[in-house]
Amino acid sequence: DIETETPTLLLQGHRAGRVNGLATHPSRRLFVTGGDDHTVRVWDMDARKQVNMRTLEGAVCSVAVSLEGSQVAAGLSSGKVV
Repeated sequence: DIETETPTLLLQGHRAGRVNGLATHPSRRLFVTGGDDHTVRVWDMDARKQVNMRTLEGAVCSVAVSLEGSQVAAGLSSGKVV
């Protein structure tokens, strides 16, 4: 809640290091995160839970969701984009 400066949604999932990237789905109540634990995770805002996860070959520095919402891209610390 921005006005009261208190969190209204708390999720746990990334197990180590930082969450470096967050992107929202363009039309559904989903968001994607990526972090130092080499994972990209998809979260359902209404259910307040993780609905998908993929482990990648390195730390995730950034994530993006395509305009139609069908694809996710992740930028890795190695400079690779997957």
